[in-house]
Amino acid sequence: MSTLKPYWAYAKATFTVGLAYRLHILFWVLSDIVQVSVLLLIWTAIFNSSSASTIQGYTLGQMMIYNLVIYMTGSFAFMRPLWDLAEDHYDGKIAMSLIKPTKYLYEVFFRNLGNNFIGNLIISLPLVTVLVGVSLTMNTGVTYTVANVGLYVVSIILALVISFFSNFLFATMIFLTDATFGMMQLNEAVIKIFSGSMIPLTFFPGWLRAIAEILPYASVYSVPTLILIGRLNGMDLWSALGLQVAWAVGLVIVTNLVWNRIIERLKVHGG
Repeated sequence: MSTLKPYWAYAKATFTVGLAYRLHILFWVLSDIVQVSVLLLIWTAIFNSSSASTIQGYTLGQMMIYNLVIYMTGSFAFMRPLWDLAEDHYDGKIAMSLIKPTKYLYEVFFRNLGNNFIGNLIISLPLVTVLVGVSLTMNTGVTYTVANVGLYVVSIILALVISFFSNFLFATMIFLTDATFGMMQLNEAVIKIFSGSMIPLTFFPGWLRAIAEILPYASVYSVPTLILIGRLNGMDLWSALGLQVAWAVGLVIVTNLVWNRIIERLKVHGG
Protein backbone atom coordinates (compact mmCIF):
# COMPACT_ATOMS: atom_id res chain seq x y z
CA MET A 1 0.00 0.00 0.00
CA SER A 2 2.93 2.36 0.62
CA THR A 3 3.79 2.23 -3.09
CA LEU A 4 0.25 3.41 -3.90
CA LYS A 5 0.32 6.33 -1.46
CA PRO A 6 1.77 8.88 -3.94
CA TYR A 7 -0.83 7.85 -6.52
CA TRP A 8 -3.74 8.25 -4.12
CA ALA A 9 -2.59 11.84 -3.69
CA TYR A 10 -3.37 12.42 -7.40
CA ALA A 11 -6.87 11.00 -6.94
CA LYS A 12 -7.48 13.16 -3.87
CA ALA A 13 -6.18 16.31 -5.58
CA THR A 14 -8.35 15.72 -8.67
CA PHE A 15 -11.40 15.06 -6.49
CA THR A 16 -10.81 18.25 -4.46
CA VAL A 17 -10.26 20.41 -7.54
CA GLY A 18 -13.31 18.93 -9.25
CA LEU A 19 -15.57 19.75 -6.31
CA ALA A 20 -14.32 23.35 -6.36
CA TYR A 21 -15.93 23.92 -9.76
CA ARG A 22 -19.54 23.89 -8.58
CA LEU A 23 -20.98 25.40 -11.78
CA HIS A 24 -19.25 22.72 -13.82
CA ILE A 25 -20.80 20.06 -11.58
CA LEU A 26 -24.24 21.67 -11.91
CA PHE A 27 -24.10 21.52 -15.71
CA TRP A 28 -22.71 17.99 -15.53
CA VAL A 29 -25.72 16.90 -13.46
CA LEU A 30 -28.20 18.73 -15.71
CA SER A 31 -26.63 17.22 -18.83
CA ASP A 32 -26.94 13.70 -17.44
CA ILE A 33 -30.51 14.27 -16.28
CA VAL A 34 -31.46 15.46 -19.78
CA GLN A 35 -29.73 12.52 -21.48
CA VAL A 36 -31.37 9.90 -19.24
CA SER A 37 -34.77 11.58 -19.54
CA VAL A 38 -34.55 11.75 -23.34
CA LEU A 39 -33.59 8.07 -23.54
CA LEU A 40 -36.54 7.06 -21.38
CA LEU A 41 -38.92 9.24 -23.39
CA ILE A 42 -37.67 7.78 -26.68
CA TRP A 43 -38.19 4.22 -25.50
CA THR A 44 -41.62 5.11 -24.09
CA ALA A 45 -42.59 6.51 -27.49
CA ILE A 46 -41.26 3.42 -29.27
CA PHE A 47 -43.24 1.03 -27.05
CA ASN A 48 -46.40 3.16 -27.22
CA SER A 49 -46.27 3.14 -31.01
CA SER A 50 -45.73 -0.62 -31.15
CA SER A 51 -48.54 -3.16 -31.10
CA ALA A 52 -46.29 -5.58 -29.21
CA SER A 53 -45.77 -5.28 -25.45
CA THR A 54 -42.32 -6.87 -25.74
CA ILE A 55 -39.54 -5.82 -28.12
CA GLN A 56 -36.45 -8.03 -28.44
CA GLY A 57 -37.28 -9.61 -25.08
CA TYR A 58 -37.78 -6.31 -23.22
CA THR A 59 -40.99 -4.82 -21.85
CA LEU A 60 -41.19 -1.06 -21.38
CA GLY A 61 -40.47 -1.40 -17.65
CA GLN A 62 -37.47 -3.64 -18.30
CA MET A 63 -36.14 -1.25 -20.92
CA MET A 64 -36.41 1.65 -18.46
CA ILE A 65 -34.51 -0.38 -15.87
CA TYR A 66 -31.90 -1.33 -18.49
CA ASN A 67 -31.27 2.31 -19.41
CA LEU A 68 -31.06 3.44 -15.80
CA VAL A 69 -28.68 0.62 -14.89
CA ILE A 70 -26.44 1.04 -17.95
CA TYR A 71 -26.21 4.78 -17.33
CA MET A 72 -25.33 4.12 -13.70
CA THR A 73 -22.79 1.51 -14.83
CA GLY A 74 -21.23 4.01 -17.23
CA SER A 75 -20.82 6.44 -14.34
CA PHE A 76 -19.25 3.78 -12.10
CA ALA A 77 -16.77 2.84 -14.85
CA PHE A 78 -16.18 6.37 -16.19
CA MET A 79 -12.53 6.88 -17.19
CA ARG A 80 -11.49 9.29 -19.97
CA PRO A 81 -7.67 9.67 -19.99
CA LEU A 82 -7.85 11.19 -23.47
CA TRP A 83 -8.50 14.61 -21.93
CA ASP A 84 -5.53 14.29 -19.57
CA LEU A 85 -3.13 13.18 -22.28
CA ALA A 86 -4.25 15.92 -24.65
CA GLU A 87 -3.83 18.67 -22.03
CA ASP A 88 -0.49 17.37 -20.77
CA HIS A 89 0.82 16.89 -24.30
CA TYR A 90 -0.05 20.34 -25.63
CA ASP A 91 0.92 22.21 -22.44
CA GLY A 92 4.19 20.33 -22.16
CA LYS A 93 3.34 19.23 -18.61
CA ILE A 94 3.95 15.62 -19.52
CA ALA A 95 7.70 16.33 -19.52
CA MET A 96 7.58 17.16 -15.80
CA SER A 97 5.44 14.10 -15.08
CA LEU A 98 7.90 11.80 -16.82
CA ILE A 99 10.76 12.83 -14.53
CA LYS A 100 8.76 12.16 -11.36
CA PRO A 101 9.40 8.95 -9.40
CA THR A 102 5.81 7.90 -10.11
CA LYS A 103 4.82 6.29 -13.39
CA TYR A 104 2.84 8.62 -15.67
CA LEU A 105 0.43 5.89 -16.85
CA TYR A 106 -0.71 5.20 -13.28
CA GLU A 107 -0.63 8.87 -12.36
CA VAL A 108 -3.27 9.43 -15.05
CA PHE A 109 -5.20 6.38 -13.81
CA PHE A 110 -5.51 7.81 -10.32
CA ARG A 111 -6.33 11.28 -11.66
CA ASN A 112 -9.20 9.70 -13.54
CA LEU A 113 -10.15 7.79 -10.41
CA GLY A 114 -10.58 11.13 -8.64
CA ASN A 115 -12.97 12.27 -11.38
CA ASN A 116 -14.70 8.91 -11.15
CA PHE A 117 -15.38 9.48 -7.44
CA ILE A 118 -17.03 12.81 -8.29
CA GLY A 119 -19.20 11.11 -10.92
CA ASN A 120 -20.25 8.44 -8.45
CA LEU A 121 -21.14 11.10 -5.88
CA ILE A 122 -23.28 13.29 -8.14
CA ILE A 123 -24.55 10.80 -10.75
CA SER A 124 -24.36 7.18 -9.60
CA LEU A 125 -25.79 7.59 -6.11
CA PRO A 126 -28.85 9.59 -7.29
CA LEU A 127 -29.38 7.01 -10.04
CA VAL A 128 -29.34 4.22 -7.46
CA THR A 129 -32.13 6.08 -5.63
CA VAL A 130 -34.14 6.49 -8.86
CA LEU A 131 -33.55 2.84 -9.75
CA VAL A 132 -34.82 1.66 -6.38
CA GLY A 133 -37.86 3.94 -6.67
CA VAL A 134 -38.74 2.70 -10.17
CA SER A 135 -38.23 -0.93 -9.13
CA LEU A 136 -40.55 -0.51 -6.13
CA THR A 137 -43.31 1.42 -7.91
CA MET A 138 -43.38 -0.36 -11.29
CA ASN A 139 -43.92 -4.02 -12.12
CA THR A 140 -40.76 -4.28 -14.23
CA GLY A 141 -40.22 -8.00 -13.91
CA VAL A 142 -36.60 -7.36 -12.90
CA THR A 143 -35.41 -8.93 -9.64
CA TYR A 144 -32.10 -8.29 -7.92
CA THR A 145 -30.39 -11.09 -6.04
CA VAL A 146 -27.50 -10.89 -3.59
CA ALA A 147 -25.41 -13.01 -5.98
CA ASN A 148 -26.12 -10.70 -8.92
CA VAL A 149 -25.27 -7.59 -6.90
CA GLY A 150 -22.00 -9.17 -5.72
CA LEU A 151 -21.03 -10.23 -9.24
CA TYR A 152 -22.01 -6.77 -10.49
CA VAL A 153 -19.49 -5.18 -8.11
CA VAL A 154 -16.77 -7.57 -9.35
CA SER A 155 -17.75 -6.83 -12.94
CA ILE A 156 -17.66 -3.06 -12.30
CA ILE A 157 -14.10 -3.27 -10.93
CA LEU A 158 -13.02 -5.14 -14.07
CA ALA A 159 -14.96 -2.65 -16.21
CA LEU A 160 -13.13 0.25 -14.54
CA VAL A 161 -9.75 -1.27 -15.48
CA ILE A 162 -10.88 -2.07 -19.03
CA SER A 163 -12.36 1.40 -19.46
CA PHE A 164 -9.18 3.19 -18.44
CA PHE A 165 -6.64 1.09 -20.31
CA SER A 166 -8.68 0.79 -23.53
CA ASN A 167 -9.20 4.56 -23.54
CA PHE A 168 -5.55 5.24 -22.67
CA LEU A 169 -4.42 2.98 -25.50
CA PHE A 170 -6.73 4.85 -27.87
CA ALA A 171 -5.50 8.20 -26.48
CA THR A 172 -1.86 7.44 -27.31
CA MET A 173 -2.75 8.13 -30.95
CA ILE A 174 -2.73 11.81 -29.99
CA PHE A 175 1.06 11.65 -30.10
CA LEU A 176 0.88 10.34 -33.67
CA THR A 177 -1.91 12.52 -35.10
CA ASP A 178 -2.25 15.68 -32.93
CA ALA A 179 -5.97 15.49 -33.79
CA THR A 180 -7.41 15.76 -30.29
CA PHE A 181 -10.96 16.90 -31.05
CA GLY A 182 -11.42 14.35 -33.81
CA MET A 183 -10.03 11.61 -31.59
CA MET A 184 -12.46 12.52 -28.80
CA GLN A 185 -15.45 12.47 -31.16
CA LEU A 186 -14.42 9.16 -32.72
CA ASN A 187 -13.81 7.58 -29.33
CA GLU A 188 -17.20 8.62 -27.96
CA ALA A 189 -19.00 7.44 -31.11
CA VAL A 190 -17.35 4.00 -31.04
CA ILE A 191 -18.12 3.60 -27.32
CA LYS A 192 -21.79 4.58 -27.68
CA ILE A 193 -22.38 2.28 -30.65
CA PHE A 194 -20.58 -0.86 -29.48
CA SER A 195 -21.11 -0.69 -25.70
CA GLY A 196 -24.86 -1.17 -25.58
CA SER A 197 -25.32 2.21 -23.91
CA MET A 198 -27.30 3.65 -26.81
CA ILE A 199 -29.29 0.52 -27.64
CA PRO A 200 -29.13 -3.03 -26.20
CA LEU A 201 -26.88 -5.30 -28.22
CA THR A 202 -29.78 -7.74 -28.72
CA PHE A 203 -31.18 -5.23 -31.24
CA PHE A 204 -28.09 -5.62 -33.45
CA PRO A 205 -27.98 -8.00 -36.42
CA GLY A 206 -26.44 -11.33 -35.41
CA TRP A 207 -23.03 -10.74 -37.02
CA LEU A 208 -22.71 -7.20 -35.60
CA ARG A 209 -23.84 -8.30 -32.15
CA ALA A 210 -21.17 -11.04 -32.16
CA ILE A 211 -18.48 -8.45 -32.97
CA ALA A 212 -19.77 -5.96 -30.39
CA GLU A 213 -19.88 -8.55 -27.61
CA ILE A 214 -16.21 -9.43 -28.16
CA LEU A 215 -15.00 -5.81 -28.11
CA PRO A 216 -13.99 -4.29 -24.74
CA TYR A 217 -16.76 -1.67 -24.78
CA ALA A 218 -19.46 -4.28 -24.08
CA SER A 219 -17.38 -5.52 -21.15
CA VAL A 220 -17.48 -2.00 -19.69
CA TYR A 221 -21.19 -1.25 -20.09
CA SER A 222 -23.35 -4.14 -21.26
CA VAL A 223 -21.89 -7.03 -19.26
CA PRO A 224 -22.21 -5.47 -15.76
CA THR A 225 -25.68 -4.19 -16.63
CA LEU A 226 -26.94 -7.58 -17.84
CA ILE A 227 -25.46 -9.25 -14.76
CA LEU A 228 -27.31 -6.92 -12.37
CA ILE A 229 -30.68 -7.24 -14.10
CA GLY A 230 -30.33 -11.02 -14.29
CA ARG A 231 -30.02 -11.45 -18.07
CA LEU A 232 -26.70 -13.29 -17.90
CA ASN A 233 -26.82 -16.71 -16.30
CA GLY A 234 -24.98 -20.03 -16.30
CA MET A 235 -22.13 -20.42 -18.78
CA ASP A 236 -23.00 -17.12 -20.48
CA LEU A 237 -22.36 -15.32 -17.19
CA TRP A 238 -19.01 -16.97 -16.52
CA SER A 239 -17.92 -16.57 -20.15
CA ALA A 240 -18.68 -12.85 -19.97
CA LEU A 241 -16.74 -12.47 -16.71
CA GLY A 242 -13.88 -14.51 -18.17
CA LEU A 243 -13.78 -12.21 -21.19
CA GLN A 244 -13.67 -9.21 -18.84
CA VAL A 245 -10.69 -10.70 -16.99
CA ALA A 246 -8.96 -11.42 -20.30
CA TRP A 247 -9.51 -7.86 -21.54
CA ALA A 248 -8.38 -6.33 -18.22
CA VAL A 249 -5.14 -8.32 -18.08
CA GLY A 250 -4.43 -8.03 -21.79
CA LEU A 251 -5.02 -4.28 -21.93
CA VAL A 252 -2.81 -3.61 -18.90
CA ILE A 253 0.06 -5.51 -20.54
CA VAL A 254 -0.39 -4.08 -24.05
CA THR A 255 -0.89 -0.50 -22.84
CA ASN A 256 2.29 -0.62 -20.76
CA LEU A 257 4.25 -1.97 -23.73
CA VAL A 258 2.85 0.63 -26.13
CA TRP A 259 3.36 3.49 -23.68
CA ASN A 260 6.97 2.51 -22.96
CA ARG A 261 7.58 2.51 -26.71
CA ILE A 262 5.95 5.91 -27.20
CA ILE A 263 7.91 7.73 -24.49
CA GLU A 264 11.15 6.63 -26.12
CA ARG A 265 10.38 8.88 -29.11
CA LEU A 266 8.04 11.44 -27.52
CA LYS A 267 8.10 15.05 -28.71
CA VAL A 268 6.65 17.46 -26.14
CA HIS A 269 4.74 20.64 -27.03
CA GLY A 270 5.05 23.82 -25.03
CA GLY A 271 8.42 23.18 -23.51
